[in-house]
Amino acid sequence: MRVVLVIALFGLSVAAPTVRPCKKLTGGTRYEYKYAGLTNIGIPSTSPQTSGVSLTATVWLTMSESKDFAVIEVKDAEITPMSPSPSVHTSKPFPELSKYSVAFKLENERIVEIYPNIKETEQILNMKRGIISAFQIYLTGDDGKRTVEETDILGTCITTVTKFNVSDDEITILKHRDLETCRRCDRFTILRPSEHQEAKFVGGTLNAEYSVNNDGVIQSAFVEQRETVSPLSADAGEVVTLIQQKLILVGEPSAADSLKVCPELVSNLNFSCS
Repeated sequence: MRVVLVIALFGLSVAAPTVRPCKKLTGGTRYEYKYAGLTNIGIPSTSPQTSGVSLTATVWLTMSESKDFAVIEVKDAEITPMSPSPSVHTSKPFPELSKYSVAFKLENERIVEIYPNIKETEQILNMKRGIISAFQIYLTGDDGKRTVEETDILGTCITTVTKFNVSDDEITILKHRDLETCRRCDRFTILRPSEHQEAKFVGGTLNAEYSVNNDGVIQSAFVEQRETVSPLSADAGEVVTLIQQKLILVGEPSAADSLKVCPELVSNLNFSCS
């Protein structure tokens, strides 16, 4: 059975642009992260084998001194198509991710707007939305469990956040989310080309664990998302997608002299399915 899958990191539309002038900000701190992303797609009832793609890259995060703007740069990206046959797992450079940086705005520690380059393609921007979403955390408040409304690549969702200190200089943050609570468009479209039959979202969850220092800097992150969509036909099984993201801070932070934010396009982390 041949299917075409459009998923969270690829090929979706971007909302209509709003144009604003550039601004130069006083630089604060620059952080280097190693990033790894993996997307696996399969039909467990038919076969345990899956197909998908992995992405590795260096991600530079530069935060303004005021901590209300930041810029993400993706460097040295490599992409690896994954299939049941190990012999075809060949990595290749993916320079398209490095052409343009993406700035974003924070309010109350949350990413509320992103400012992509006007020349960025929709596919690449959606991949960067996914990477930036891994930096979306909720730090405010005392230790313990709380329910918050959080916006990222998956939509605006009800998220359970648990925060606790594991040492004098380290905080752990856990996130759990039932994706049925998310206000979003239907990001999954699976079609049988011969019948143009569309599969629908059945259910899913997101779980994440962050290690953060007392300054609010992410030391490491692991985010896992599982989604299930309905069978493509009466004799087929449900399609399950697993998306994993990892961030690890490497080296020491460095000072940034300045930060240029050019909001030629104003968007957010949500998908627009228009």
